[in-house]
Order: sequence, then C-alpha cells, then structure tokens
Amino acid sequence: MQAMAEKEVASGKDGPTILQDFVLKYGTQVLSTPPPSGFNLMVWILPILGGIIGLSAVLMAVRRWRHVSVVHNAAPTFCAPIEPEAMAEMEEEMKRLG
Repeated sequence: MQAMAEKEVASGKDGPTILQDFVLKYGTQVLSTPPPSGFNLMVWILPILGGIIGLSAVLMAVRRWRHVSVVHNAAPTFCAPIEPEAMAEMEEEMKRLG
C-alpha cells in the first residue's frame, strides 16, 4: 500500500484524493478512525455512554455509602431517657450483686 501511495504522489495526486481512492478500493478498514455514520457511529457513542453510566454508578455508590455511614454514626433515637430513680435502683442492685 505504501508503494501504491508513493506512486500516486509521484503522479501528482494530493493526500485526500489518494485516501479517497484507498477507501473506494479497500473500504473504510484502511482508515485509522471510522467515519461517524451508520454502524460506525456506535464506535463514537458507546465510549461516551459507558463513561456517563460508569460515573453515575460511582456517584450513586458514594452517596449510598455516605448515607449509611451517617445513619450508623447517629445516636439511637429508639431509647427513652432513664429516670434517676430507676438508675439509682440499678446501681444499688449492681453493688449488691458485685
């Protein structure tokens, strides 16, 4: 292919014309990047879409982890305060047993 390109340059053709001739002869496989049309458009869209989905998943996981850690660090709200009389009775019972 390089020899063919050199022959084309020697005959006076410019770069875009030579590239177009190669695409016509061999197809879009000779291009380093596929043209953004048809099925090849997926090559352009999927990496961007995958990045967006991946970033969204990471952000959701971080939010969930932060929410869980805040809930675990919070003081329990299901216990009622202990009355002083009950506390005194428990302390007397512990002294008597121990």
